[in-house]
Amino acid sequence: MNEQSADLSPEMKYDVLHQLIQTPWNRYPAATFSQLEQQVADYCGLQAEQIALGPGSAAIIANMLNYFAIQRMDITIVQPTYSLFDHHCRCYGIPYTPWHLNAALEFDYDKLPALGRNSVLIITSPNNPVGNTICEERLSALLEQFPETLVILDNVYFEFSDTDFAPLLAKFNNLLILSSFSTALPVAGLRLGYACTNPERAAWLRKISLTFSINHLTLAMAEELLFTPAFQREAAQRVSEIVLRRDGMIQTLRDNFGHRGLEVFNSAGNFVLVRLAAKDLHSSVLESFHQAGILVLDASGFPGLDNCIRISIGNQMECEAVIASLQRALPQTDNAVSSRNKEYSLMATAI
Repeated sequence: MNEQSADLSPEMKYDVLHQLIQTPWNRYPAATFSQLEQQVADYCGLQAEQIALGPGSAAIIANMLNYFAIQRMDITIVQPTYSLFDHHCRCYGIPYTPWHLNAALEFDYDKLPALGRNSVLIITSPNNPVGNTICEERLSALLEQFPETLVILDNVYFEFSDTDFAPLLAKFNNLLILSSFSTALPVAGLRLGYACTNPERAAWLRKISLTFSINHLTLAMAEELLFTPAFQREAAQRVSEIVLRRDGMIQTLRDNFGHRGLEVFNSAGNFVLVRLAAKDLHSSVLESFHQAGILVLDASGFPGLDNCIRISIGNQMECEAVIASLQRALPQTDNAVSSRNKEYSLMATAI
């Protein structure tokens, strides 16, 4: 999982609970969310009619995939990608064509499957679990080249990257952007996701969504805290710190373990993907993490990710525990760094 490691303060929770206590629990939550849609739109720099909400982006994804299957639309999904896409399609027998990343885990535009009038192209950027991104110029070119194809951009980790694709919605009518408050803000348990698109498609998303899908607690959190300037400043600061630790982690891993069978990929998310040179190293690293009580994602079951592991970026102590576990698991070489202080120096200065 990629939740933030630090929770909200008790004071913040009490403020939300006070609001929740004033809410009649014997009544269903609101069926429409015009105020919350406006707040999300302000957050994204868009208009309220361009926003459709859901109980996490996963619920929006499931609704859309079911609709596309019923309409017999041709679905193309980048692989590897967020596991829900493949899981949902397998569970419900929804066929799709994979668009595989190349050997360097970058987008292979020469091997993009055929797209047409009844097509849907699903891209994750930043990609989970890889961490790579599609550049704005390439995305714009795809949108322009295939105007009758609906391009869905799973953009849940955008706050950790340096690209905001929302302005493209003003230019391209065939773009839908998915996002969530589960990664950049410490509120994953509240389950609030959203889609940004043109007003007509946003209205369609609201129509295919279950009524009363956003509960009282989520609505109270949004009303009382989520979009207050103080909370947004704190959230932005947390994201900045995670990005610094992520970049420091990438450099530290490359410097200390690149010659010991560990390949590290660039990331624009709140995680880092690594690949071990051999299966026995992969098993050894996973066992070391397990013994240390560190939860990571064994990504080796994803297409093209043999011997890969996704490591979420936690606080400084958690990052140091990851490095210590790798130190124990990977064999030493003559030029391996032996000083604990030197191992952590890049991360410490980055933060």
